[in-house]
Amino acid sequence: MKLKFISCSGVNEHTCIEDLVSAFENIYLPQIIFGVQVSGKKASFGTARYWWLRALYGFLEKKDTNLNISLHLNQDWVERFVDGDVPSELDYFLKLQKGFGDPFIKSVQLNFKIGREKTPDIKKLLETVELYKRQNFILSCSQNNIEFVKSLLAKSHRNFWLLYDDSFGEGVKCCNWKAPLFDNILQGYAGGLSPENILTELDKIDKLVSKNKFIFVDAEGKLKGDDGHFSIQKAEKFVNQCISYTEKKAES
Repeated sequence: MKLKFISCSGVNEHTCIEDLVSAFENIYLPQIIFGVQVSGKKASFGTARYWWLRALYGFLEKKDTNLNISLHLNQDWVERFVDGDVPSELDYFLKLQKGFGDPFIKSVQLNFKIGREKTPDIKKLLETVELYKRQNFILSCSQNNIEFVKSLLAKSHRNFWLLYDDSFGEGVKCCNWKAPLFDNILQGYAGGLSPENILTELDKIDKLVSKNKFIFVDAEGKLKGDDGHFSIQKAEKFVNQCISYTEKKAES
């Protein structure tokens, strides 16, 4: 098992941009992606998160720093996106490019849950995704929408990634990790992962994944500090634990 990248989610307007970049700008392997939760309520024009994302882009442009950002679409924004009605603010961020040509937003996670949001129209979803060829798209998956995901992947030529989390963002630690559901899909693991337990949980996942297969891991809830917001210090510890695991595996 190999780690493709490490996702640290929950950065937002409460995160100091300068401190975030300073802490992580020199760490490139495994690749780190910082997830930002967005919806109409949280990231529409004029909100603090909207202006924070604008400031983050400006800072990275000025500093010429390769920090990878993922937008996690929730609620009305994910419903609108999969229906082909892309919010103008979201379209703006997805089309921004860094000075060296890479997109500002590296990936987009679609957090639709069958039974909570309406079941997406696969044709419309795939048509919308094709508008953004430079982003990787991650399907948030649980038992609620696994059958829909299977149908979507069977009809798509895009290389989606899959984040499997039975707690669906609730941060509940998984008691029984599952082997990758698809041979040709990059699968991520989430659910209660923390700086304190990641080494133990990676050992458990390793027993289910073939030696040369890549996976990724995602943490959010356990990366929050006492103030309830993203903690750079906890994220640093989480990332360093993942990197130490990777280095240990490379030596064995």
